[in-house]
Amino acid sequence: MKTATATRRSNLQILEEDLQQQLQAVGFQNLPLQISCSFVEETLMVVGEHPPSLTLKASPTLTAIQSAIVTLQPRYIQQVGICLKLAGQKHPYAFHSFSMEPSFLSRASISKSRVKNNSAIVPVSLQRENRSTEVEEKEGTETVDLDSIQEESYDISASSNYQESIIVQAAEISESDGNPFDANDLQPVTKKSFRFSLVALIWVIGAGTVTALLLSFAYALTRPCVIGKCTAFADAQQLNQQSVKTLKAKKTINSVEEAQGKLNQAIVNLEAIPFWSPRYSEAQKQLQNYRVQKNNLDSVLAAVKRAKSASLKSQNPPHSAENWMEIKSLWQDAIAPLIKIPKDSPVYPFSQSKLKEYKGNLAAANKRLLAEQQGEKKLNSAQNTARITEAREGVAQLPESWQKVQSDWQTSVTMLGSIPKGTTAYEQAKVLLPKYETKLAKARDRKTIEEIAEDSYTQSVTAAAQARIFEQRKGWFQASEYWQNALTYAQEVPTTTSYYVKARPLIASYKASLQEVKAKLQVERVLLKARNDLDKVCNGSPKVCDFTISDNLIAVQMTPGYVQKLQQTFLKAGDKDAKTRQGVEKHLQTLQVALEAISDNAGVPLKLYDAEGKAIGIHGAVR
Repeated sequence: MKTATATRRSNLQILEEDLQQQLQAVGFQNLPLQISCSFVEETLMVVGEHPPSLTLKASPTLTAIQSAIVTLQPRYIQQVGICLKLAGQKHPYAFHSFSMEPSFLSRASISKSRVKNNSAIVPVSLQRENRSTEVEEKEGTETVDLDSIQEESYDISASSNYQESIIVQAAEISESDGNPFDANDLQPVTKKSFRFSLVALIWVIGAGTVTALLLSFAYALTRPCVIGKCTAFADAQQLNQQSVKTLKAKKTINSVEEAQGKLNQAIVNLEAIPFWSPRYSEAQKQLQNYRVQKNNLDSVLAAVKRAKSASLKSQNPPHSAENWMEIKSLWQDAIAPLIKIPKDSPVYPFSQSKLKEYKGNLAAANKRLLAEQQGEKKLNSAQNTARITEAREGVAQLPESWQKVQSDWQTSVTMLGSIPKGTTAYEQAKVLLPKYETKLAKARDRKTIEEIAEDSYTQSVTAAAQARIFEQRKGWFQASEYWQNALTYAQEVPTTTSYYVKARPLIASYKASLQEVKAKLQVERVLLKARNDLDKVCNGSPKVCDFTISDNLIAVQMTPGYVQKLQQTFLKAGDKDAKTRQGVEKHLQTLQVALEAISDNAGVPLKLYDAEGKAIGIHGAVR
């Protein structure tokens, strides 16, 4: 049981929260008015505390709180005291008390606030609620049955530690010096019977009536312009003339305020003339004229006040577009009453000079507002483009995509550079511009590198294709040159580019192809030399031999004419001409040595055939 009691919120706290909700429902939802409740000697004390920056009208505020309490109908409560106080102040500035039961007569005691600003502001919703709650209070206090209310009643006769802390605060309020509200001074008013004799009553009434008539007659005679010289009327005319002269002499705000003061005094003098005065009608006509002049002066001063507010808000630019819109509205509000000043008004020249000045200030405010709006638009557009471009950077690979990234960064930089000076967007643009320019430079460099990579990769692939064509034609020299170019271009692709991924596997392949072609080119060169050497050996008159050369075999066939000539020379020499026979044999040996040398130099076996195509000799291992 102790645990449940300790964790349960106190009834006073519940009542505070419900009162707070009731007040929010009638127009206090945006006002920092804090409600606290406590008991002070059988009286429910309700304290409304708010900061000094909030100014409330005491009467409607107290009425709204009373209406909320009556609506909630807390149980076992007969007397209620309400206080309003400023946060940080010890004494309240307004008090009110009332009885919750018909047997108790309510009384109100509203004390004027000691705060200098007496023109309190109350929300319109509260003023409307105030009028309605007064009717409800009068009707509700006569018909409410406290015993019949079950669900919405509150038992706050028992208090917790929270209640004790509130009692201390309330006690300080009630016991302070100069506090006209006494929570203990709420006693039931009982009816007393008084017995007067009829004669005494008649004498008292008669004497009071005569005294009142005499006092009223004396008061009427002492009012201005009733008897004697009417100085109030003359003084009012003089004050009005002085007011006009002041406006004509100096066209300054001080002169307008001075003229307003004199005209106000003239109006006060005329208003003091009673309706039974002989000059009353004349005074009323003059009073109407003075009030029109006063309204014109009030309008001009109100315009100047708004203009001063607009001027103060315009200081220390740049300002946001919202602030410039507010400044623009203030200038428009300052101009509006000046336009309505009639030409015959003494303050018309001053109003015209101010009207011209304020219209110029309004035009300047419009210009600053337009510049601010344009700046904000360009700043937002530049930032949005930058966000999209940063996302595009993450997936960009080919030069075309990096060209788009570069173009977008250039767009953002251009927009930031076009933001007008003297705007809030310009200040932000100065911070963003170096970052965007750095991004632009990186995108430009990356695009250039990607273009180089693309060109190198394309040249490499094209050269490799040409090399393959020459391989098919066995043009090993041309093929080797193209394979060399293909390898060089592939190796020139930058490693940081997307094309490097494509070029890297080609490098090894191109190297192998180049080595293979170089080998074949070397063989071709050797065979070419062998062919040239065979041409030298085989050519003659008659032709010595015919030959064919391949990678595997050099085939040499003696020509029939050469064989026939050798045979004829050998036979003609016979046995007698040994020298000729030796010459033929030596020639054949020389031919054999030459052919063997050609085979050895080429590294290709040689096979010799006679004129009839029969193999007559082999040099080297035939593969």
